[in-house]
Amino acid sequence: MFDSIKSIIGDIASGAIKDQRIALSESQLAALDSKLKVLAEELALSKSREAKLTTENTQLRQQLERAEPVGLQENMGVLWKPTATGFEPHPYCRECQSHPIMIHPDGMDIWVCGNGKHHAPISVRPPTV
Repeated sequence: MFDSIKSIIGDIASGAIKDQRIALSESQLAALDSKLKVLAEELALSKSREAKLTTENTQLRQQLERAEPVGLQENMGVLWKPTATGFEPHPYCRECQSHPIMIHPDGMDIWVCGNGKHHAPISVRPPTV
């Protein structure tokens, strides 16, 4: 590319200056080319690392979904939180991932989870200590 530019230049006085500028441009192009190769390698490494972390994140989320909540005990299809003297009076929802506390709406004979998605009969009781 630069050779064709050199051949076009007809003026000898300005030709030397233009030759210097072309040489400078060639060295700048080589430096930019080198930097581009380095950045392309870094991008490939970053994409590889991102793919690995995405896979790891997916696996950890799956493990979290399957994990049993720490400190809660299952009995009669709901979870119960132990206290120093037994268990808390309200059960926790086993089905919801965040295990919200269940409430007993007035006039209803059921426990309803805090998300309103699941329920259990009012007859459920905590495990015996």
